[in-house]
Amino acid sequence: MSTLTRPAAGLVPPPPAGRALPPRARALRPALAAASPLKDPHALAAWRGTIDRTVLAGSGETLSFVLYAPTGPGGDPHTDLAAQQFAERHRPLVVDRIVDTMARDGQASTDQPELRRGYARTLRLSADHPLPSSTGLRRRTVTTASDTTATPAAPGGSPSARHALAALLVGEGTSYAGTAVHQLALPALAVLQLQATPGQIALLAFAAKLPALVVSLPAGVVLDRYAIRAVLLVTDLAAATAVLAIPAAAVLGQLTMPALYAVALTLGILSVLHSAATMAALPRLAGPGLLHQAHARLTAAITVAGTAGAGLGTLLVAAVGPARAILANAASFFVSAWCATRIRVLPVPTARGKRPSMVGEIRDGVLHSARHPLLNPLLLALAGTGFGTGLASTYLAYYLLTTAQVGATGLGMIMAASSLGGLTGALLAPRLVHHYGPGVVLSIGLTVYALTHAAPLIAGPGLAWLMALAAAGCVQHAAACAVGTTQRSVQQSVSPPYLGSRTLQTSFCVIAGSETLGALAAGPLASLTSVLTTMLIGLVLLVLAPWVLWRSPVGRLAVMPTPVNARTA
Repeated sequence: MSTLTRPAAGLVPPPPAGRALPPRARALRPALAAASPLKDPHALAAWRGTIDRTVLAGSGETLSFVLYAPTGPGGDPHTDLAAQQFAERHRPLVVDRIVDTMARDGQASTDQPELRRGYARTLRLSADHPLPSSTGLRRRTVTTASDTTATPAAPGGSPSARHALAALLVGEGTSYAGTAVHQLALPALAVLQLQATPGQIALLAFAAKLPALVVSLPAGVVLDRYAIRAVLLVTDLAAATAVLAIPAAAVLGQLTMPALYAVALTLGILSVLHSAATMAALPRLAGPGLLHQAHARLTAAITVAGTAGAGLGTLLVAAVGPARAILANAASFFVSAWCATRIRVLPVPTARGKRPSMVGEIRDGVLHSARHPLLNPLLLALAGTGFGTGLASTYLAYYLLTTAQVGATGLGMIMAASSLGGLTGALLAPRLVHHYGPGVVLSIGLTVYALTHAAPLIAGPGLAWLMALAAAGCVQHAAACAVGTTQRSVQQSVSPPYLGSRTLQTSFCVIAGSETLGALAAGPLASLTSVLTTMLIGLVLLVLAPWVLWRSPVGRLAVMPTPVNARTA
């Protein structure tokens, strides 16, 4: 097929009612494609792709496409205006995308198609769309249509969506506060009550972090298959149940280190699934152009909650002991589950038909990220940053306590300043992107993040150095949160809705995997050289990572990309 490409038009209001079809349009009136019995978007896409490939293979003419779909009230036309996968592969000339909203469900199969305003416009375009004579090619316009009812769309920006977003933020903030209590109480319980060895503590931390590496990619598929609200609710209730097992075992005298390993691993898996669901909900709840602000508000909420939870955890462990302090985490999950029940505007998937394998769907998400001109350099930069952070941060607390001699109080001051910086960076990121563009924010943000890792390497004892380290920690976390909210917004904006969760989880897997590998490499490298040399190598890798962005299309990104669902709606 000879391809002629140009930006596809958006949905154009249909012509006024009552306008008669021209004779040529009536003569060339195309029949609607056979109605698909498939209601599942994945099966529908495969069915439509088969039709499109058949049309292409049997035609010696240059084809253009009018994408047409009748949909129910409140329906999302993106599913019915399918061929998204087909269009990305073959780049056909799409003349227009047209939707007729039916007055009631089922009307699409009983009314007269030629009386619909949108269908009338489809006929005119099919008959009258000219091909420039200079091309010397023939043109045949193909109408692809479906009478399936699309998945209802979340009314992003509507009052109900704003209330749902507020409930989501409250739930996430509460659960993060409880998780901060848990992160203090669990190792304290292992050391004080079970007399755990350093090796056992390291294994406990590994069990909590392993799911981020192993479960991230499957989590993206789960969120593309199942209802987001259901995933939020089920993971919260399951996490609360797992947490309650610890104080119950302590009361019964059955608490052991293997039990703590199992709880840490379970919570890690549930946390990855829950975080993926939260990220998948944001584009559906945020209003037009407000996705970045939604990410910023979420990051700010969990930053404040994490800091408050750490302080609360310290008080609870001292007052009631680590086993009882963990009850606060269970309570936070119940609150988060209640908040999830208040989110009623998220779309519910249609009946599921036969799907590709999970491995195949994971591969689609990874390939999309690897081949996209913006996502590919972002992944490379995030991988380098993650590995460098693993090398530079593994011995950070040890280096600050032994060489800079900041003490426990000084270390707490640095952590508090870092939390304040994270909150500031998250809140300022949308404004910075508005004024300077996402490319500048991402490139300079990663550069600043890298350079602040040099402060611990040159610091010495004394109050002045302590203040400098606190300032560096504040700036470092401000840059990290600004970059994090911006890159997640870019990734979700440039990814089709059916790949959104898988694209984002691919980046999470890259970050978690590279940082884990960096932390694992830090031990042998420090043994062969020194702690200072290991941290210097991490700093060099961190400085090189932004260079990838500066030389890529990401660095030249002047405005936040328009979300794919907005471009095709």
